[in-house]
Amino acid sequence: MPGWIVIAALLSLLGVAAWGSWQLWQQLDGVVIGMHGQIALALGGSLALLMTVLFMVLIYVSRARGFDGPEEEERAADARPGEAQG
Repeated sequence: MPGWIVIAALLSLLGVAAWGSWQLWQQLDGVVIGMHGQIALALGGSLALLMTVLFMVLIYVSRARGFDGPEEEERAADARPGEAQG
């Protein structure tokens, strides 16, 4: 599957999610989020984004330092049935 199709599909899913969120938000007339709610929403979103970035950095650093190498080689050896293991 070409890369542009995957990107287009993901962007369309993001658009549908944004549209659905906007429609739901518009149906909640009269609901007001107080200052504490806005702070909690901002902190929750920021911490979720920060943890996502940190985990991606951890995956990248772990792979770059070779911590993920041997396990993948063992999996590849298990996938080849005719070879003797030693």
